[in-house]
Amino acid sequence: MCLNPNPQRAAAQSDSSAVSGSQSEVAEALSAHLCVAKKKQLQLYTLSEETLTHDKDFNVKDAPIAIAMEGDTICYATSTHYNILNVSTGSHQEVAAYSPKASLPLIKLVQGCEFLVTGPSNLGIFVSGAGAATKPPIHLGEDVTSCSYHHPYVLCINKDSIIVYSIFDRKPKQTISFSRGACLDNFEGSVLLCTQDIIFTLHPVSWNKQVTDLLKQKKVSEALEIAKSAHKANLTPQEKRDIIAQVKQQAGFIQLTELNFSEAGQHLEEGHADTRAVISLFSVVASKKYFVKDPFDTPTLESVCGGNPEMRKNAYQFLTNYLETNRLTVPDEERQAVDTALVKLYALRSQAAEDSDVLTAKLLEMIEAGDTVCDVQECTEFLGDKLGRHHYKALLYYSQGLHERGLDIWEKLLDGRLTDATHDDYASLMVDTLKREEDVALVTRFAKCILDINQSSGVRVFIERSRPIDDEAVLSTLLDYPLATMEFLEYLVLDRQTTEGAYHTQLANIYLEHVLESSKSGRTMPRDYRRKLQTFLRSSAFYRPEKLLELCTANNLHLERAILYERLDRYEEALKVYVHDLGDFASAKEFCHRISNIRLDHDLKCGLYGSLLTILMSPPPDCDKAPLYLKEAVSLLNDDEAEFNVDEVLRMVPIDWQVTSLADFVIRGLRNAYHRLAMLHIRTALTKLENLRTHQKRIQVQSTHFLVKENRYIYVYIYNLFMR
Repeated sequence: MCLNPNPQRAAAQSDSSAVSGSQSEVAEALSAHLCVAKKKQLQLYTLSEETLTHDKDFNVKDAPIAIAMEGDTICYATSTHYNILNVSTGSHQEVAAYSPKASLPLIKLVQGCEFLVTGPSNLGIFVSGAGAATKPPIHLGEDVTSCSYHHPYVLCINKDSIIVYSIFDRKPKQTISFSRGACLDNFEGSVLLCTQDIIFTLHPVSWNKQVTDLLKQKKVSEALEIAKSAHKANLTPQEKRDIIAQVKQQAGFIQLTELNFSEAGQHLEEGHADTRAVISLFSVVASKKYFVKDPFDTPTLESVCGGNPEMRKNAYQFLTNYLETNRLTVPDEERQAVDTALVKLYALRSQAAEDSDVLTAKLLEMIEAGDTVCDVQECTEFLGDKLGRHHYKALLYYSQGLHERGLDIWEKLLDGRLTDATHDDYASLMVDTLKREEDVALVTRFAKCILDINQSSGVRVFIERSRPIDDEAVLSTLLDYPLATMEFLEYLVLDRQTTEGAYHTQLANIYLEHVLESSKSGRTMPRDYRRKLQTFLRSSAFYRPEKLLELCTANNLHLERAILYERLDRYEEALKVYVHDLGDFASAKEFCHRISNIRLDHDLKCGLYGSLLTILMSPPPDCDKAPLYLKEAVSLLNDDEAEFNVDEVLRMVPIDWQVTSLADFVIRGLRNAYHRLAMLHIRTALTKLENLRTHQKRIQVQSTHFLVKENRYIYVYIYNLFMR
C-alpha cells in the first residue's frame, strides 16, 4: 500500500515514497517490512504494532520515483530506468528503460516475486526478481496513470476509461468508461479504484462465468488458466478438483469440435470424461444401450467432419487411440462400452487399404482376448449386418463361448449361404476349430458339412483330435461317407495299430469292395486299391479271413485267395493257387521258402516242398503245360533252398526218369541226412555234458553243512525258524 509521510515519525520525514513488503516471521508475530525512498537512498524498516525499527540503508545512483517490494526483492524506478535490488546481497540490476516524457513510471507487484513495469512505447513488461522477462509484454495504450494486476488480467486507468487486458493474448477484453480515476490497486484480491474523493470497488465477473464465456468463444487455454487460478477459498480441495475436471471435460469436447484431437484427448483424460459420452459423439459406433449425452451439447463428429473422408479417418483414429489408452483404467460400468466400440472401430477401419493388416490383427487380438467384455449381440450385428464381416462375427461368438452360433455361421460360409472374403479356406478353419471343440455333439453335427464337401478334410476332425471321440461313434457318423470311413479305419489300424478284429475286417472289406467295383466298371483304380488290399492281407493278423475268402473265390482274385489260404494255414491250397490258377512257379517257391523261415520247422519245410513237388508232378487233366510242370519239378528238386524227405521223393518219381536228373538231388539229400545225423549226435553230447555239470553242482550243494541258530532268518521270507 502507498503511505503518506508520517509527521509524527522523525525517522521517516522527507521521504518521497514508501512501500511495505510481506509479513515477517523473524521479528514479532505481527510485523512487516517497510521500504522508504529518499533522495538517493532506500531505507528498510520493520513495522510492528507499536514500533518502527530502522534496519538497513541502500544507496542508489538516482532518486527513486516509484517502488514495489516482495520478500528480499525491491523493484524501483529512477528518472530513466527500472532497477532490481536484492536486499540480501545488496546488488542492483537494471531491467528496463523508459521515457519520462512519454509516461510516468509504474511498478505493480503481480504474483510471487514478479513485477509489472511500464516501458518504452507504452509496453507493460513483466520481470522477475532476477531481472528476466517472464511473459510477453502487453501494449497498454497511452496516458496510463495507474495499473493493477488481477489474474489473469491487467487493469489500466487513462483519462476517461478503465481498460482490461488479458495476459494470454495481450489484447483488451473490456473498456469501462470512467473519468477522474486517480489510483488503482489489488488488495489481497479486492480491486480498489479511487478518485480524489471516492473509493470504488471493481468486482470481477465470477470465474465460472468467465470460464463459460471463454469456452463458448473456444478459448480453451484461457478458460483452463482462469479455472486453475480463480479464487475459491470457500471450496474444499475435492470441490476444486471437480471444478477443474469439469472445465477440462468441456474443453476437451470443444477441442473435438475443432478437430484438435491431441489437445482434446489430453483434456478429456485429465478431466476424467465419461468415455461413453465420447463414444456417443461418433454415431457410426455409438450405441443406444450405452449412449451418454455430454453435458455441453457437442455435435457428432460426423457432422463436424461433413463429407471429408480424411477428417473422418483422423477422427476415428483419435477415438481408437483414446479408447486403447483408457481401456484398462475406465470404471467397470464403462468397460463394456469401450470394448464394444473398439471392436466396431477395428472392423470398420480395417476395411480401408491403409493399415488394414495392423487393424485386422488388432481386431483378431481383441476378439480372441480372454478379458474382452464387449456386448456380443451388438458387436455381431455390427460385424455381420452392417459390414458383412461374417467370419469375425462367428469368431466373436466362438470366443465368447457361443460355439454353436459361431459354427453355424462358418457352416453357412462353407456351403455358400453367406459370403465373406475375409478368409479363404473355411473348411480348414472349421477342421482346426472342431479338432479343439470339446462338445462331441457339436463336433459330430458340424463335421458333416465338411464331409459333404471334402471327405478327406472332414475326417481330419476325428483323426487329429488331441482327445479322441469313441471309435464306434465316429464310424457311425461316417457311415454315409465311404472314403472318410476308409481313412479313419486306416488311422485306427495302421497308425494307432488297434488290435480290434472288426476294424481290420471292415477295412479289408472296404479295400475289396473298391477292387470289385473297379473291376466291374473297367475303371482304373486311382489309389491302387488292389495293391493296398494285398499288402494289408499280408501284414494284418487280426482280420477274419473266412468271408473275404468267399468273396475272393467268387470273383477270381487268385493272389488274394493264396494270401488268405496262408492266413488260414492251408498251405497246400495256397500252393495250388500259385501253380494252377496263377501259373507263378517262382511265387510258389518263394512261398515255401518264406513259410519255412518263419516257422523254422524242418518237418514243415519238407512237407511244404513235398506238397509243391506233388502238385507239380500232378498237373490237371488236359493241361497243355504238363512238360513245363515236370521241368519245374526237376528244377525244384535241384534247388539248394529246398528240402525233401528223400524216401518219399524217390517213391514219387516215375521209374522212367533218368538217373542223371536226380543225381544232384540224391547226393544233396544224403549229405543233408548225414549232416542232420551228425548235428543230432553233437546236440545229444552237449546235452549230456550239461546234465553232468548240473548233477555235480547238486551233489556239492547237498554235501555242504551250515549251522542254524535261534536268530537265523530265511532271507527270502524273513521268517524266524524257531517261532513255532
